[in-house]
Amino acid sequence: MTPIIYVCTYVIQLLAGVDTTSYTTAFLLYHLALNPEEQERLREESGQQPSEGMKNFRRGKMALKESLRLNPISVGVGRISDQDAIFSGNYFL
Repeated sequence: MTPIIYVCTYVIQLLAGVDTTSYTTAFLLYHLALNPEEQERLREESGQQPSEGMKNFRRGKMALKESLRLNPISVGVGRISDQDAIFSGNYFL
């Protein structure tokens, strides 16, 4: 490969990482803005143990996972059930 191909590859990888990180962060902040009670709980938890870092930041991890569930980065990742599901007696999946 030529040097220009290496540079282009690295630039694409860098931009892809920045794009997914900014997308995830933006939606996490958006969802927290819609839920001020959870935002306050998250703020309280983040100030409790600063020396422990992210190890005990349980509510923050939960908020991030929920945000990613609501707004996934990749729409191609899905789960397929091997059985039909019935909800509320008349809603089939």
